[in-house]
Amino acid sequence: MANNSRLIIVSLIGVLLFTIISNATSSNNVVSTICPKTSNLPFCSSVLKSAGTTDLKGLAIYTLNLAHTNARKSLTLANSLAKSTTNPQLKQRYFSCAENYDEAVGDIENAQKNLALGDFNAVNIVTSGAMTEINDCQDKLAQPSKNTLLLLKNGKTINDICNIILSLTLLNSLVKTITNPQLKQCYSSCAESYDEAVGDTENAQKDLALGDFNAVNIVTSGAMTEIDDCHDKFT
Repeated sequence: MANNSRLIIVSLIGVLLFTIISNATSSNNVVSTICPKTSNLPFCSSVLKSAGTTDLKGLAIYTLNLAHTNARKSLTLANSLAKSTTNPQLKQRYFSCAENYDEAVGDIENAQKNLALGDFNAVNIVTSGAMTEINDCQDKLAQPSKNTLLLLKNGKTINDICNIILSLTLLNSLVKTITNPQLKQCYSSCAESYDEAVGDTENAQKDLALGDFNAVNIVTSGAMTEIDDCHDKFT
């Protein structure tokens, strides 16, 4: 069980660190670096390509503005549906959704302020809060009527946008920290180590599927050696 957990951690950390060091500073690779980590890759690609910039912070500003616009539209729609429906249960759900979207709009506005201050961790926290509010509304509309379909669609779109924001702010936060030349070299070397570890992990998964447990042990040990090599660079 411990080995399985460690393998998962190796894969996640390795892919993230390698892509950040190798690709995040290259404008040509921004979309391919960010979008695979989101919930809707084609949507992410379309949004980022329409932004007119490849600067990470600029993209975060653009996507937050887009999320804010869509959340405001959904708030207006939820209030409109609540006022127009005659079904008491639906009316209550729509009003509740309006409250959710009002909170989500506030969260996104706070995210915009935090981004202006360069506080990417705070952006992630309040963006996640906005997504929670939207999901709460989506859950209330689990059995949608014809009139709720647009609200559900809007909610999914905003969540997809928020996923992009989370990826962007994570990259902004990590890239921002890598300013020391020696530390940058250590990170680059670690990226190579983790790239090897990811390869070992993928081989271990293949060997496990074949039932070759001896090979799994060998390549897993190789992955752990690569991780230790990275750790040694910071001691």
